[in-house]
Amino acid sequence: MSNQETPESIAIGKVPLFKHLEYSELISLLFFVETKSVLQEDNLFHQHDQPDGMYILMSGALKIYLPPTAMGGKQKDLTELSPGQYVGEFGLIDGEPRSASVTAVKDSQVLFLPTTAFVKALDEHPKIAKSVVDALCDLVISLPKLKIDSDRGLALIKERRVMPDLENMRRLTRIIRKYNQIQSQRV
Repeated sequence: MSNQETPESIAIGKVPLFKHLEYSELISLLFFVETKSVLQEDNLFHQHDQPDGMYILMSGALKIYLPPTAMGGKQKDLTELSPGQYVGEFGLIDGEPRSASVTAVKDSQVLFLPTTAFVKALDEHPKIAKSVVDALCDLVISLPKLKIDSDRGLALIKERRVMPDLENMRRLTRIIRKYNQIQSQRV
């Protein structure tokens, strides 16, 4: 296979979970992704949906928002994604329901990495699992004023010595989600 970078390999290589991968592992991961089209104003997914995978925007634009509550209120637009950005990475790992809704601002193309394919990729390519765990450790370390219950656990995270398995990935994403939830309540 040629070492010619493709738009897909470049896009997936920019996702922090996969930033530690070499080109050959990125190509291996691409065997598990699908290209999908999303029409303008169509939702990619809704808040509270069960996650099915992760999406990397290749072209177009996506908006992440919180829908109006049952008690009223307005839709809260959180951010707009441009090509190269991604959404759904934590749901890919921990299986927690979607925390927001995502809609296409204009016709868009996304790379979709299904959860089942991700788990298979982790099993078949240990370097992918190691990259994901290392990236999650980096993210945990970067969170200001984060409290970890165990000094030993914190040392393992800081030294990136967390075993690269799905259960540890889920533990790390729970730490990040809990931190983000606490931070959003302070605002």
